[in-house]
Amino acid sequence: PRLSPAAKTSEKDKLKRKNITLKDKLEIIKRIECGEKQKDIIASTGLTGSTIYTIFQNKEKIKQSAETLIGGYKLSKVSRSRHSILERMELLLLRWIEEQNTKGVLLSAMLIQEKALSLFEGLKKKMLDEGDQTVKYVEFAASRGWFDRFRQRGFLHTLRLSNEAASPDTESAATFLDQLLEGGYDARQVFNMDETGLFWKRLPSKTFMSQEEKKVPSHKPSKDRLALLLGGNLKGDVKLKPLLVYHSENPRALKGMLRSVLPVIWRSNHKSWVTQDVFMDYVRSYFSPFVEKYCRENSLPNKALLIIDNAPCHPVGTILYADNIEVVFLPPQTTSLLQPMDQGIIATFKSYYLQIVMRHFRNESKSGRSLMDIWKDFSIKVALRFIAEAWDCISPETMNVAWMKLCPRHVYCARGFKHDELQSESRMKIVKLAKEAGFKDVGEDDVEDVLSSHNQEPTHKELVELEKVRKSEEENEELEEVTEFREINMKMLQEIFDLEQQLNDKIASYDDDIERSIFVQNSLKETLNPYHVLYEKKLRHGQQPRILHYFLVGQEEKEAGEEQHVEEH
Repeated sequence: PRLSPAAKTSEKDKLKRKNITLKDKLEIIKRIECGEKQKDIIASTGLTGSTIYTIFQNKEKIKQSAETLIGGYKLSKVSRSRHSILERMELLLLRWIEEQNTKGVLLSAMLIQEKALSLFEGLKKKMLDEGDQTVKYVEFAASRGWFDRFRQRGFLHTLRLSNEAASPDTESAATFLDQLLEGGYDARQVFNMDETGLFWKRLPSKTFMSQEEKKVPSHKPSKDRLALLLGGNLKGDVKLKPLLVYHSENPRALKGMLRSVLPVIWRSNHKSWVTQDVFMDYVRSYFSPFVEKYCRENSLPNKALLIIDNAPCHPVGTILYADNIEVVFLPPQTTSLLQPMDQGIIATFKSYYLQIVMRHFRNESKSGRSLMDIWKDFSIKVALRFIAEAWDCISPETMNVAWMKLCPRHVYCARGFKHDELQSESRMKIVKLAKEAGFKDVGEDDVEDVLSSHNQEPTHKELVELEKVRKSEEENEELEEVTEFREINMKMLQEIFDLEQQLNDKIASYDDDIERSIFVQNSLKETLNPYHVLYEKKLRHGQQPRILHYFLVGQEEKEAGEEQHVEEH
């Protein structure tokens, strides 16, 4: 960290100065070379650790100056103290590191440096907005040298950092594979789950909506992130209902909607994180009952093997989960090698999601709507439908082949399955749909950037902005009247059936292939069968009260007559 030359004059009265002579520097270098502890030198000189570190780093130049300059010991250099913004930034950073450690998150030096830079930029903007011009020329690069000094200042010598270059533990993986199915589980009873993030309204950077967002200083919709937990079984015939964690419990777009009718298990917390409590609730209230029902329907013992990684949101200890769920943790440093959900399932899901979003823009634009209006109406309610559709698009073959590295002998469709080709084809479809929608400049690289960006954690600034949005939504909820859940009625159902009949008539008149037209009509009838079942249920419910009414009226008349008879006598 340093002040630029332009600030030397204007800021000289606002920063403390301390003269360090060349003689003093030589003395410090000598003490360090003799093995004296840094804390003792700090205590005796009154200098900061970073200043002493800088002096020692430049010892060769200092010694050379002492040899060539006559009377060099009289020379002095002005050393500026650190600006308060750096102290505040490091304090916030220490709190953030402590929070990550509490959650069990393994940090890297690069991640800490990125967080520091993000905090610095946020603080600098805030202080400038508040009128503090002393920060105008303060620069901060979050360099490796700064990180080393920060680690010393913050007493983080014992901080455990992730080894980003570590190779997967293939030996542990091989042992894990041998022991995996010793419990006598059928392939249908072996499940895997994994968390991922989704910026549900994010579009490629070359769309004009994304470009317009950059000009707006307020909260950006493309930063709105949710967390998903996706899972399925080894057989590939089961895709679990996704768990979704959003920053708001009651967003305006879902006003009046019952959570039980959503295509996801809806949960919320301020940071849109899957916490241990949320994960355990999902396992106990949804997954465990699902396993019981699924095993009963397939004549299997009521038990399942759940394979998960060591994420902070996964409590350690199988006793905490459920009676019919046995939990197995993937060995350390093998997650990237073995985790089935990471072997193409999550990536394919996100690719399908973006496809569906672009198809939505294309279809809506064909009806004459502007792209900006479509963008503004793109709510979390619409995103839920797209999430469900994208998850439904994942084929059983994709679900099964993702277990190739973990349980290869139970993968039945690996031959001829080329995930990379499918991903490439999907990106090309997204580009084609984007151009048809009117986003002419979008290319495959832009699509790839969007898909990979979902793995990014929100910055401190973005979390603050999301918190403001959440509070604003909650305040508006208190002012608005509660909307009743709109239940589909008989009239609506009848309109659906009328449209069904019209479509059947068109198919019969247009298609001379009778066998094909009958197949399509039967498929349509099967698709709409839930509405027919609902109609019959409502019909019976509507008739039953009338019968009960006559019965109750007669009963009331009889009871009234008996009471009158008693009174007369």
